[in-house]
This record gives sequence, C-alpha cells and structure tokens, in this order.
Amino acid sequence: MPTGELHYKADAARARSILIGAGLALGVLLVAGAFAWALNPGPQWRIAETQAADGNVLLDDDPIPAADTEALGELLLAGTSIEWRGHGDLELVSTRAAALGIAPGTVVTLPAPPPRWFARAVSCSLSEGTLRFVPGPAFRGASLTVHTPARTFTGGGSDAFAISHDPATGRTQLVTTGPTIAEFARLKRTQLDR
Repeated sequence: MPTGELHYKADAARARSILIGAGLALGVLLVAGAFAWALNPGPQWRIAETQAADGNVLLDDDPIPAADTEALGELLLAGTSIEWRGHGDLELVSTRAAALGIAPGTVVTLPAPPPRWFARAVSCSLSEGTLRFVPGPAFRGASLTVHTPARTFTGGGSDAFAISHDPATGRTQLVTTGPTIAEFARLKRTQLDR
C-alpha cells in the first residue's frame, strides 16, 4: 500500500472523529439550551393567600368566582384578559418574583411571570382601572412594561408602582411614591416568599 493512501485514510479517520465530536458537542449544547429554556419561565401567577376580593372575575370573558382560587389559578396565564368589577383588590403573586393588585373596575391583560435567567422583559396592557405592582427579590434584572391607550411605562428594579388609566378622560397616572403604594408594597413583599 503506498504511503499516500495511508495518510489519506488517517486524515479521513481524523476528520470523521472531529465531525463526530463536533456533532456530539452540538447535541449536548442543544439539549442544555432546551433544558434551560424549559426551566426559564418564572413561577406561575396564583391568588394571594390574603385576598379578600368578592365577585366574579372575567377571564377571557368567562366568569369565575374570585373565591374559587383553584379554578382561577389554573387560568392565570400570560395574555389572559382579566376584567375585575367585584369588591376589593384581586391579588396575584408569582413566588419571589412579583405581586399584582388589580383594583375593581380594571381591565388588564396579564403579563407573563418574569422569567428566571434570560428574556426577562414582560409586558401587559391596561385598558382601564388601576394596576399595582410590587417586585420581589427574584425580579432583580427584569422589567415590566405596561401599555395604556395614553402612554407606555416600563418599571424595573425594586420599586413598586401603581398605574391607572381613565378611559373617560384618556389620562394615565403613575404613582411610585406615597403612603398608599408604600403600604401596599410592605404588605405584598411579606407574601412573595410564600
């Protein structure tokens, strides 16, 4: 057998080994990426333990009693339209990530819970009423954008806020300080670890 043929076979075997190794490395990266993507979503929204709301919540136009926390919990998905016309605030919590207070007379599209590691920007739409937001310890590095017919607001970090939109006047109001928002933030932060 000529020497050139031996070199050719050795080179071909080496190239095959490199291709197999690269294919295996790519496969491992794809599996790791899929695993990280699957675990990235934050804890789902659930009804806060201290909620004292009474009435029917319209979730995508389907009425559900506010007291039926199990049924509500299963339907609190990102993008769900929530219309709350009952009594008391509808209070939602994503463990360690955030708390939402939805005041009576509010129509809002539920944001996704903030993801854990990447793609950490979430958004919602507020058509009317008041939405209160309190970030939890796992919200650091994430942001929530609230779109109203009049303006868009993006909040992040550790600051709580309340945003209201009045369709009759077309005005949107943002509150980031004051005793009302401070008290709401204090009460909700105690629930974020539960």
